[in-house]
Amino acid sequence: GGANSLDSPKTANNSDFESDNDNPKKEGGVVTWTEPTYKTYEDYFTDLNITQETISENDLTGIGTEINPYIVHSTRGFLYLTNYNLSKINLGSKYVELACDIILNDEIFDKDGNPSGGDGVVYKWKSISSAADISFDGRNKSIYGFYYNDITTNYGGLFGNFRVKIVKNLTFENVYVASRMNFGVVGRYANMVENIDILSGGILGGNTVGGIIACANVVINCNNYASINFFEQETLSSGYIGGIVGRNIPDEDISIENCNNYGNMKVSTNSGGIVGICGSAADVKIYNCKNYGSIDGAKYGFAGIIGYSTAKGTAFIENCFNFGKISCSSEGGNSSSAAGIVGRITGGATTIKNCANMTTLFTSDSGDIVGQLSTEYTEINESILQIVDCNFEQKQNSLIAYLDSNGNGDMTIKIKNCKMKISTTYFIAKSALKQDFDMFFENCYVYSNNQAQLYFFRNGREGQTLHINNFYSKNISVGICEWNHQDQLVKVSRHAVIEDGISKKQFYGTDFSGFYVDYKTGKVCVKSLSSKGFYQGVVTEEYLRNKGFVKKN
Repeated sequence: GGANSLDSPKTANNSDFESDNDNPKKEGGVVTWTEPTYKTYEDYFTDLNITQETISENDLTGIGTEINPYIVHSTRGFLYLTNYNLSKINLGSKYVELACDIILNDEIFDKDGNPSGGDGVVYKWKSISSAADISFDGRNKSIYGFYYNDITTNYGGLFGNFRVKIVKNLTFENVYVASRMNFGVVGRYANMVENIDILSGGILGGNTVGGIIACANVVINCNNYASINFFEQETLSSGYIGGIVGRNIPDEDISIENCNNYGNMKVSTNSGGIVGICGSAADVKIYNCKNYGSIDGAKYGFAGIIGYSTAKGTAFIENCFNFGKISCSSEGGNSSSAAGIVGRITGGATTIKNCANMTTLFTSDSGDIVGQLSTEYTEINESILQIVDCNFEQKQNSLIAYLDSNGNGDMTIKIKNCKMKISTTYFIAKSALKQDFDMFFENCYVYSNNQAQLYFFRNGREGQTLHINNFYSKNISVGICEWNHQDQLVKVSRHAVIEDGISKKQFYGTDFSGFYVDYKTGKVCVKSLSSKGFYQGVVTEEYLRNKGFVKKN
């Protein structure tokens, strides 16, 4: 486990999977899911001669306490311990450790990449039947050839539907996990997951799917290389898919630290490279996480870090970076709710600190940092977004793609201590808000190697107020709104611009979208409502005050 350096991402060891029908096969050079000839879970015990009489201390020792845990010494011992019907051992609240690698299948994928085994035969896992509150320490060992395939039922994975206490120090290699919903390779629920790596394989699911685990409170130092793909059913809407975690445990905190996703993902809605959704979470904390895998979203709400956030309390995202290509390939998909960091935010207080999108997304109208922001989540009825200490080169044409009209709650955006290299761009590409909102800029610096144009809004609306304090630009022409109409006026409270060391005091008002006054010459550069260009003229302070302009030093 552990985070990898920002400058040297690994290459994902995975394949691309699709799920076009119930009995998929390889078509047109694209690998699709197939059902191999498999042996049942019970066949393990016959073929490996696992009985109570044949299990010895060479296979299993200990009594399952914290002081004297069960220690697994062979694959036979692991299979015996995890089969309650055979061992009569209830693993609830027990402690288990691995002293060896576990080989469940030699091969899962054939030479063409189909999950049908090297010899066309695969042993099929059945989730552990008694594991509530288990503490499982892999002691840096590996499980090879983990195969679970049943898309008609929920809760696939190693531990199934049980909420485990902790799973740590374990590597999975050559995995294939397909289930309907609420699962990951580890299972559905965990209080804590630490140092878990999925090195290769594929995952297929419908709803609430994580590369590591479906739902968790704390996830530390985990990496996923397995490809993830979604399917839909008439009775199941697809979504909440994450490269690491599907979602938080409802109404509980979630903390994810030093995790990386390298697996390519094909998703539907509300899915992210690290976590699909932080829904109804008390508090969300995501630190030092990176996505390197490509994400192809069919509908809406997908991003490199979080697909969808509706935190009741606060969401804090720090030192997170997206390197993966993000696309919306389906006709009718909403790519303006896609972004490098967070796809959708519909409530709560979100802080994004020292984060960046490091690649050009395939969806041109997506945001570098946030896709869609609204106050749709009525229980919170407020969205506060802070973007602070971010230093990056903009890859998209906006920092935030879309302010959505859903919800009537208060909305505030604060951008502070940020340094951005830009070309022609907007801070907010599109606004459909009905309610008033405030946007604050403080101690920000934007620059370009060539002359560039920057607008704070692509379109403005009455009741939107821009508060600017210490805003610096170099080689940038700064405007307030590109498309500003008489019924969509943006008020500006303060604006200070320094270009190449020359300070210019600012005036803004309600008759113009923006202009500045150079007090040394008395010249005014004005951007009028009827023209996109700037023109110069001499305007007295009395004229400005009569027009409703306010001077602020």
